[in-house]
Amino acid sequence: MKIKEDEKILDEIIEEYNKDPEGWKVSGSRKGSRLDFYITKKGKFWQLKSEIINPYKKIGDGGKIK
Repeated sequence: MKIKEDEKILDEIIEEYNKDPEGWKVSGSRKGSRLDFYITKKGKFWQLKSEIINPYKKIGDGGKIK
């Protein structure tokens, strides 16, 4: 899995979703200021991890497993 900034992973997910919006599954969890999201679509899996710094800023990264 290649790690990228969460914004780049989100752009990739949105592009795939716009091509075929059916059959997506999303799961997420929150522990304190940390957010984890797991997104699947037909054998593809994305993982996003974010940390909320303040109400206006977050940092995060993620990756895709084929």
